[in-house]
Amino acid sequence: MDTTDRLWLEAQASAQTGIDADTREEAYEVFVAEAARCRLVDRRGSVSLRMRSGTVIRGRQAEGDVEGHLHLEMDDATVVQVCAEQVVVIGGGAACLRREDASWRTLTSCLRDAWSDTCTIRVLATDGVWRHGEIDFVGADHVTLRADGTLVTVAFQAAEAWQLG
Repeated sequence: MDTTDRLWLEAQASAQTGIDADTREEAYEVFVAEAARCRLVDRRGSVSLRMRSGTVIRGRQAEGDVEGHLHLEMDDATVVQVCAEQVVVIGGGAACLRREDASWRTLTSCLRDAWSDTCTIRVLATDGVWRHGEIDFVGADHVTLRADGTLVTVAFQAAEAWQLG
C-alpha cells in the first residue's frame, strides 16, 4: 500500500470516528430527553407496587388509558388501575418509551361510564382496606358505593387503586 492510500484510509477512519462520536452524542441527548419525560405510568413488565397504605399489589404493568394511573393486568385477567401518586416503590418492570399518540381518559369519565352500566367496583383506600359494591354515584371528587344496602363514599384523593367488574 502506498503512502497516498494509507493517508486516504487514515483520513477516512478519522472522519468516520468523528461521525460515530457525533451520532453517539446525539443518541445520548435523545435518550436523556426521553428519560426526562418517562413517568411511572410509562413502565412495563411484571411489577410489585408498595402503596402508601403499605398494601402490595402485584401484576403486569401494561399500557393504559386512565390519566395518572398505572394499568396492571392481574393473573386472573382482571385489570387494576393504580393511582400513580399513591405508589411509594415499584419493584421490577422497566422504563419504556410512551406513544406520542396516546389518549388519556380521566378517572371520573371511566367511573361515570361504569356507573351507567350499573357496574361493581373495588376501591383500595389509603387505610389499606378494599371496599366493594355497586357504583351508586360518581361526583367530581368522590364515588359512592352501595354494598348490602349500605352506602360508602370514598374520596378520589384517598383511593390508591380501582378495579371495575
